[in-house]
Amino acid sequence: MINDPDLLYVNHDMPNSMVDPVSGKEMRNYSMLYSKSNKIAYWVAYPLFPACTGSSGRTDAWAYDPNIAETYQANLSSGFGGNGYDRGHQIPSADRTCDAATNRTTFYYSNMTPQIGVGLNQTIWASLETKVRSWMSGTDTLYVVTGAIPPTGTVTQMKGMTVPAYYFKALARRINGSFTTIAFKFDNKVYSGNNYMEEAISVQDLETVTGYTFFPTIDSSVKATLDTSKWN
Repeated sequence: MINDPDLLYVNHDMPNSMVDPVSGKEMRNYSMLYSKSNKIAYWVAYPLFPACTGSSGRTDAWAYDPNIAETYQANLSSGFGGNGYDRGHQIPSADRTCDAATNRTTFYYSNMTPQIGVGLNQTIWASLETKVRSWMSGTDTLYVVTGAIPPTGTVTQMKGMTVPAYYFKALARRINGSFTTIAFKFDNKVYSGNNYMEEAISVQDLETVTGYTFFPTIDSSVKATLDTSKWN
């Protein structure tokens, strides 16, 4: 239940009626918590398994999200004007390449934020996204929540969008019926290295920082554990 009038819960189903391999039900593409005033999604949650990826490639079909009024979205057809910020995806384009229609849904402006390009989106963050896709192997389903949190103080805006202070990813995967979890937190800044595992934290620690509860059906003891050996 969302009581804040600034926030929208937005859901997108798979355009191709793909079936979830675990539940046997029509699969959710992704859902998000979207701020009308900041014009960014605070989080985007989605399942990931091999059938989500394929050979359709990247469509670059930048467009308004049809499930959100255009007045609450920034027009990012031309990006941020070469000032160091990328149109950073929260659900990556490469996580939805099963067909062109599904890939196009990742290019909705609601899925974008002003993210530092060189040194973050194009490097260490991109490497983490690639690694996340590799973690699909051997799992029933990998569950991902990617988020962008606005600053608590001075707000910088690009094309009416608030520039996030930091980003996060929370992940849970089930192997043979048992869950393991991990999370990552990145400031929206330039990173000189590419070792994303240095930014790993427990999901419980991420819950403390963000105030959100991730994977509520998973036991808190699992979310409190950070065992990077299970994610190498």
